[in-house]
This record gives sequence, C-alpha cells and structure tokens, in this order.
Amino acid sequence: MTKKFEFLFTLGALVTMASLGYAQHQYGPAGPINDVGTTWTGGLALGTSPSGTYTSYLVVTDWGGSSVANDQWSSEARFSLHGDPLSGVPGTGTGGPSGSGTIHVAVGSAATGSAGNVDSQTNMFWFGNLTNAYTSDGSNDLYFSTRQTWAGGGQADWSNIRVVLNPNVNDTRTFAGPAAPANFTDLGTLIVGNTAMNMAVDNTNTGADGASWFRFQVDKNVGPDRAFDIFTSGVAGGANQNFDTRVTLWRTTASGLIPVAGTDDMGGTFGVHGGVTFGSSDPNGLRRNEYNQNHPLFFDGRGGTQTLANAPLDYYANTAGAGRLFASEEYFLRVSHWAGTAFTSSILGGGTTLGGDGVSVNLVGDVTFGAGNPTTAMGIGNVQLNFYSIPEPSSALLLTGLLGAMISIRRRKLS
Repeated sequence: MTKKFEFLFTLGALVTMASLGYAQHQYGPAGPINDVGTTWTGGLALGTSPSGTYTSYLVVTDWGGSSVANDQWSSEARFSLHGDPLSGVPGTGTGGPSGSGTIHVAVGSAATGSAGNVDSQTNMFWFGNLTNAYTSDGSNDLYFSTRQTWAGGGQADWSNIRVVLNPNVNDTRTFAGPAAPANFTDLGTLIVGNTAMNMAVDNTNTGADGASWFRFQVDKNVGPDRAFDIFTSGVAGGANQNFDTRVTLWRTTASGLIPVAGTDDMGGTFGVHGGVTFGSSDPNGLRRNEYNQNHPLFFDGRGGTQTLANAPLDYYANTAGAGRLFASEEYFLRVSHWAGTAFTSSILGGGTTLGGDGVSVNLVGDVTFGAGNPTTAMGIGNVQLNFYSIPEPSSALLLTGLLGAMISIRRRKLS
C-alpha cells in the first residue's frame, strides 16, 4: 500500500470513528409504564440503534400525576438506562436496577419541568453524560426503567417517553466569576508524582477575610493514570477539633474564577474535613494508602461532592475520579471554616429549555458564580492543608532500579 493510500485509509477510518462516536439516535415515543413506585419497574426494551458509541443522553417524558395529596410527586421521578432486561428482583437502589447488566446511567436528580406536587407534567426532561458509554453493534437493545423516590403510598404513570442518545446541547450562556484574590500564598508549580506537602492554615477572621487562598500550577496534566489530592486534616491537640472546613478549587479564566471542584463534611480522626481528588478514582491505588494512614477517610470526598446546577460540565467535577488538572491552567484553592465558603449554590441567571425539535436542549441566559463567606473563623492551630501526588509503586521501583543500575555502571567504570 502506498503512503498516499495509507493516509487516505487512515483518514477514512478516523472519519468513520468520529461519526460513530458522535451520531445521534432517538428512541420512542415509548411506554406507558404504569404503577411506578419505589422499586425499579418497566424495563422497556427501547430497541436497537445504529452501530457506534454513545456518551450522552436526553430523556423526555409525560408524567401522569397521582390521585391523592400524599402520592408521588413529579420531582421524585428517576430513570435508568441499562444493558440487560430487568432482573427478577431489581431493587430500589439509587445506582440502578440490580442484575440488569451495565448501568449506563441512573439519574439521581429531579427533571427540568418537574414539580413538588402531584400534578401532571408534560415534557419534563433530563440530560447529561452517560456514566458508562453505550456501545451498539446494531443488534443489542438498550433498556429503560423507572422509579419514584418517595417510599410512601401511591404510584405514578409515565408515558410518551423519548430517549435521545448524543443529543444536541446548544449552550449560548455567558459566564462570570469572582476576581482572583489580591492576597494569597503562592505555591508555585507543583510536581505531579513528586509532591508531599502540608502546612498550617491559621485564620481568625470571618467574612471575606476568613477564607485563605493558595495559588498553584501543576507541571503536567492529571488524568486517570495519575493522582493529585488536596485535603484538610485536624491537628492533634488543636483548640477546636471539629473544625469543619470547606475546600474549593477554582481556575482562572478571562471571565473570572470558575469552580472546578469542592467538598466539605468528610469524616476523619480529628473532626470534619474536606478535600478534592483528581485523576484516578481508586482509593487504594497510586500509593494513596500510604498517606491515607495518617489522614484517614479523607478520600471519602473524592472531588466535587457539592452539586452545581446548570454549570458547564467541562468546568466542574462532581463524580469520583472525574476531576482533571491541566498544566496550562492557573488554579486558586480556597480554604475556610464551613458557612457558604464554596461557590454559591444558587447561581444567578441561566435557563434550560427543551429544543423545539424535541431532541435537543437549549442553555440560555447569564450565569454568575460567587463565593460565600464564612461566619466562623478557623482559628489557630486547628487546620492542616495537605497536598499529595506521589508515584505509583511500580514507577517508584522502576526509578530505584534505574538509579541502582546507573550507580553499578559508574562503580564498574571507576574500578
């Protein structure tokens, strides 16, 4: 094969792969699914889709209402997309029906257009990224199941269900965040795979001055094959062991600081602490167990446990292991006592509507991020801030072996 034809063949393969990965497919209308309660039900076989890999979803449904005031609300409706039919005992778990193959997504939030009452709703919808991508070979069905979160009496009916894979999401919003702080501790460029650092965070102030800021960059990107962990811990003998910190990481943009991840209320030996975890989601991998012995349970927070509604998915991590760090970015870390320290959860502006074609989502309006201020000071001698990114054991052993070999060679030359 000539180089020209090799190039054309490779280009054609890439185009084919791209088209498979980004194709859109719509199922439905499907249903109805009647008498939906807390147990996963329905298990609709949506049918086949063109061969390809699908990574995001849009689900639209009519919700039929309930008969009495204490029955189900539309805001309590949840769904799951999975790879196999419902098992005999699908259960009520928030992670999706048990024994039903790969759970591609089990949504845990209320639909746009739903309400905290029993009234019927039309065209309420959810959209987002699949937890596990769905790869179709052109013959394997995708299954759809429903449940309600209210464990009381009453049931609900779903109908006119439409499922769109890889929907169009049209984002015309503008974003603005707070300005970078004037006062901060500059940590410089931190080395991914070779950082083990801790420092005291003493702050007797409240309000805006009650938050301590730290600036840093990383020397290389952090993805699933690496880990970079930032967390607070208590100090033995500190004046207030239940120091209850909040930790929020932001990145610098032309529109101000944008939140990347944030946590609080993570249990630990010396009280309540918070942290953000990037890269690998394995709590036992990449030598995490070595420093976790000194700071137990910090990893429970993992990176982004605070939900940020209507935020751009590229900015915020609210899933274990989903957080990423990039060498090209400038980051600011905000640490303080709990009390609105994180970005404000009630974001100003921004709207979400179903597209006129029924298979797309429109994000419109202005979104402004803010940083709340603590009403309680951290105090002196209570809080330690920790940064850890150390090589995985295999890398450390390889480095040790190489150094040993170099020393051995050097000794031979000298002898």
